[in-house]
Amino acid sequence: GTVHVGNNYTPMFNQSGSGFDPNGFTNMPAYMVSNLMSFTAQNSVDYTAPKIIDGLGIQLNKGFANKEGSTDGDSFGWGFSYTNSGFTAGIGGEKTNKTAIYKDLTTIPSDKDMDKLSLGAAYDFGSAKISVHRLEAKTNDETLTTMGYGVSVPLGVITLNGSYSTLEKKGGSEKPEAFQVGGSYAFSKRTSLYLLTGQIKVADSTSNMTSLGVVHSF
Repeated sequence: GTVHVGNNYTPMFNQSGSGFDPNGFTNMPAYMVSNLMSFTAQNSVDYTAPKIIDGLGIQLNKGFANKEGSTDGDSFGWGFSYTNSGFTAGIGGEKTNKTAIYKDLTTIPSDKDMDKLSLGAAYDFGSAKISVHRLEAKTNDETLTTMGYGVSVPLGVITLNGSYSTLEKKGGSEKPEAFQVGGSYAFSKRTSLYLLTGQIKVADSTSNMTSLGVVHSF
């Protein structure tokens, strides 16, 4: 296996997140699953298991908030994924001691421990890829659940994508929903330009947003 020490992508993101967002997890608010996703674990020890079974991914992570005399903010994450031909599925979880929580479309401090569970699945037909993703964040008195559905269509160096997502608070009366459409242009195998536009609707109010950026993989 492989051990990394420092700032690492979480098992939740690597094993049950990045492959199920048609927008590539650009962290646009109009894909609500990304609002609850844990992307990185700072000051962490990360372990990725060797390929015991072809297509199986296993990752564990222990994060430290480095607060003297306190474990507040410390985390433990795990994740598993499986890929076979065009099918991919993943599951990941994370427990964080006394961390911030997501409430009313903003992040606020909290003295509660938080548990997260992420489930995703996708199938690539070649001409199009469809995906579904569920992420739940829970404290002892609050539960937030987000669902995301996506499709991406490759057209040579251009890929078009779209998504629909919802966010639901247990016992809450409002259920925000959002859609996002966009595309990317591949300059090379490692560099691409993307343009996304989306809308979030909460009760009778709406918020519109647009994002333009460049992604390069090292």
